[in-house]
Amino acid sequence: MKTSVAKFKKSAKPLGYYLETPELNEFKRLFNRLHTEKQKHGTKVFMITSAMMSEGKSTVAAYLAVTSALYQSTETVLVDCDLRRPVIHRHYELPLQPGIAEVLSRELDLSAAIKPSALPHLKIITAGKPNQTPAELFSLTHLQSVVDEMREKFSIIIFDAPPIIPVSDTLLLSNFVDGILIVVKAGKSQKRVTQRALDMLQTNSDKILGVVVNNLRSALPYYYDHRYYGYKYYRQIENANAKRSDH
Repeated sequence: MKTSVAKFKKSAKPLGYYLETPELNEFKRLFNRLHTEKQKHGTKVFMITSAMMSEGKSTVAAYLAVTSALYQSTETVLVDCDLRRPVIHRHYELPLQPGIAEVLSRELDLSAAIKPSALPHLKIITAGKPNQTPAELFSLTHLQSVVDEMREKFSIIIFDAPPIIPVSDTLLLSNFVDGILIVVKAGKSQKRVTQRALDMLQTNSDKILGVVVNNLRSALPYYYDHRYYGYKYYRQIENANAKRSDH
């Protein structure tokens, strides 16, 4: 999943092509679970985070936003709340400024920070450049009104949040979201570190929806990986196994 999400803008291939890629099929399953949460409990503001850096949480947030916008034409906004190490603007080839930092510091209105993407149902709010520490911005009472305004404008709001352990930003942000997904990187994330991150979120533990395991293919033996066969053949093998089980 290293390819930039901006490929949707550059490629001549129809969007339906991307709906059948292995990556987006996995994200469809994940989105279905989030959509169920939305229908049952009105959950619509989701925070994607990880225990430490480099576990893939920004990539998960970006692809989840694309899936939401493509799969059910859901009005979606992806917000880069990782103000210290922003990357969402690179995924979508957008300018860093203005962004959520300028909105939280009251330098501009939310509407002025919303950027279009190549997908009609997906909008992006980049990180911007804070003139205060991120922890100070996320402590402001203004954050609640900004989140409330997002709720009015969008059906799904996805926050790409900083990692939990290095900074306090995510713990502050967790007070304003409905659901939390923790990304762990198979073969890299240490169990005790992940558990420490979960412990730190104890105050909002009821919001934790689950864990997304990233890089699972690289951590499993080759015969679990559909790159070994090629996606087309992998689907044929699945279909053949299903037919055998019917007899």
